[in-house]
Amino acid sequence: MNEKLFGNHRYTLYLLLFANCGLWLAAGKAYKLLYFTLSGLLGLAILLVSIVI
Repeated sequence: MNEKLFGNHRYTLYLLLFANCGLWLAAGKAYKLLYFTLSGLLGLAILLVSIVI
């Protein structure tokens, strides 16, 4: 999807991945689902580590 809409830019890919993890996190908090919240947090942590490395 990122490649079709924005070309192959890594910053837009990071933005889409942050948004996706944020949606998982928001859904987990809204519906009080621990595994969604943990998935969102873990996804954000892995994404941040992969950007730094």
